[in-house]
Amino acid sequence: MVLGATGLTGAQGPTGATGATGPIGATGSTGSSGTSGAAATVAAGTTTTGSPGTSASVANSGSTSAAVFDFTIPRGDVGATGAVGAVGATGPPGEATNPFVIAMATAL
Repeated sequence: MVLGATGLTGAQGPTGATGATGPIGATGSTGSSGTSGAAATVAAGTTTTGSPGTSASVANSGSTSAAVFDFTIPRGDVGATGAVGAVGATGPPGEATNPFVIAMATAL
């Protein structure tokens, strides 16, 4: 039997389906603990009165490890007028300071 020359390469076929996931491997050993970090600090900074109707706010003017919290608190609305108080006791008589009154009192 006599064979002819090899033909051209054909077009690539479609991608096959993804195969099944393999088994999960063993868990590795636990690493060593890290060193302890420095403790953070928190301090109160300024307190400012904000305009009425605004929201209260807190801002950190320090750092993430040394926080300084500055507060803004809005001023409240003006309250209602209170009730009139009771009349006070009568005070002692005062001294005359008007020269005309003094002259009239001494003339009597």
